[in-house]
Amino acid sequence: MEMQKPFQKHWIAPVFLLVAMIVDGVISQVFAQWLLHPNYTAVPELTLLMLVMLTILLPDENWMVAIAAITGLVFDSFYTGILGINALLMPLVVYVVQQLTPYIFRSALFIGIMDIITLTLFSSADFVMNSFWAIQMSALRPLLPST
Repeated sequence: MEMQKPFQKHWIAPVFLLVAMIVDGVISQVFAQWLLHPNYTAVPELTLLMLVMLTILLPDENWMVAIAAITGLVFDSFYTGILGINALLMPLVVYVVQQLTPYIFRSALFIGIMDIITLTLFSSADFVMNSFWAIQMSALRPLLPST
């Protein structure tokens, strides 16, 4: 049995996530006429896909939850405008994937299945949190001073 060398390039995860986040925004802007319609909205979640893949492929990376929290906060500040939703959901996704990683085969098929499941759960949780945020803001609107 061949021993694997420990992972030494800890800077790779944040760099890949930064590139995925930039490409995610570029795809959203360039293909907005095809992705954003009144009947449907397609969102390229490359950042989340990269986060899940890095979590599965780098299981010994100790800082993945913290990296996910920072990535979620940066993603919120640049793309959504509501601070906290992705900053909460992305570390939660990483934690759950880290707990499931010992039970997942490291093949493209199983990583793809895990990506689909993660995207579905993430999008559902994101919708619920944004709906809750809208309900709370509509309830607080009469209390806020008008400008």
